[in-house]
Amino acid sequence: MGFNTTVFILNDMVEDIRRNPQLFVEQLCDAIRSCPSQKTTILGQTTVMPTAHADVDRLYYTHGNAMSEIYIPYSEDVKRQYLGLKDYYTKVLKNCRWKVKEMARFLRTGIGY
Repeated sequence: MGFNTTVFILNDMVEDIRRNPQLFVEQLCDAIRSCPSQKTTILGQTTVMPTAHADVDRLYYTHGNAMSEIYIPYSEDVKRQYLGLKDYYTKVLKNCRWKVKEMARFLRTGIGY
């Protein structure tokens, strides 16, 4: 297995891609090739998440115009980032728990909304 990169595109900015397709592809490829350890933004509206080996599980949370990775902090920098946004990540985890609970209920019962 190789490496994977997740990309988050804001739909309301898709016309920027249409106007500058070559620039978008070049910046996207450059961001992916650089194997970022932190998320980067291209054209001001597309987020390229950190690259990871295909064997590594990833869990992302999207809300509004942002994407966050949910994972165990592995460095002092990441720990500081999480603690600096503690209220935000507490809310994210609360929402994730609810969604997982609802999905488990659906898988047990077959009943959705």
